[in-house]
Amino acid sequence: MQGVILTSHRLVQTLLGRTSTRSGLKVVVNIIEKIYQTRCKVADNYKDTMQIVFDDFLGRWNYRALPITAPL
Repeated sequence: MQGVILTSHRLVQTLLGRTSTRSGLKVVVNIIEKIYQTRCKVADNYKDTMQIVFDDFLGRWNYRALPITAPL
């Protein structure tokens, strides 16, 4: 995509879909059209019962919320 002005997500989908390797592997590109709800309310005790684990790679974007397990 070097030198291409990306003007829409459909253009990116088309360009990525044309990608292949010398051995014949191809790229499949899907655009999820679902609209996700934002600013959902969570339980009042969410921060007390969940542990946020940030990923080593792009930790600001990649993280998991894991339940804090009580000691036995």
